[in-house]
Amino acid sequence: ENREVGYEDFYVWNDGLLENDGTRSPPNNWNEDFGGSAWQWSEKRQQFYLHQFHRKQPDLNYRNPAVVEAMKNVLRFWLGKGVDGFRIDAVPWLFEDEQLRDEPLSGWSSDDPLRPEYLNHIYTQDLPETVDMVYQWREVLDEYKKEKGGETRVLMTESWSALSVVQTYFNDSNGRLGSQMPFNFQLIMRLDQNSKASDYKTVIDSWLDAVPVGHAPNWVLGNHDKRRVASRMGGEHMADIMEMVELSMPG
Repeated sequence: ENREVGYEDFYVWNDGLLENDGTRSPPNNWNEDFGGSAWQWSEKRQQFYLHQFHRKQPDLNYRNPAVVEAMKNVLRFWLGKGVDGFRIDAVPWLFEDEQLRDEPLSGWSSDDPLRPEYLNHIYTQDLPETVDMVYQWREVLDEYKKEKGGETRVLMTESWSALSVVQTYFNDSNGRLGSQMPFNFQLIMRLDQNSKASDYKTVIDSWLDAVPVGHAPNWVLGNHDKRRVASRMGGEHMADIMEMVELSMPG
């Protein structure tokens, strides 16, 4: 915000659109995940900054090589402290469209344009550069092991994206490695109290088919973003059943 030398573009800044009355409005229609515009005006800098979550959580500009290197140094710092791995949160939001194009309407029934569901987030989530960044982080971990020895350090990634996207976090066709453990949220996303045995089989098989050879499956039943298992699945007895299902799975 202060345009400190070397940090001027650590975040995503934009002048916005100049209106007829001399005021400025956000550069596009992007919404934050909690509802409302993803852009916040800074009086000090006289520009908008991007925050895809809370306004007190400005988005880092991962198109700036200095930011990429700084975040890799964060990994190296904690590796030096002896951590065994990292859980990377909200991975789909790392990159956004360079042209800052408006996102298309999703067709959601609400008429509130500030709700995140109102838009189809093709320009703010799951951009191809995101997967490459995951691979770069894995390279940092593997380079550290090669230099220092010890056990393999683990990279875990959180993404509620489509299975076809999450699958790419493991590795690519050229042999580049990414996350050893992209969280499997399929049991949360696709099953509920109305699901049948055939639905369980479909969901479980889809994940097992997506996991590349040599990688271990994982199964997530719940987390802080969703209601508890018993509430979602129809009662306390279902929580025990879901645990039984999870513990019977490979991985």
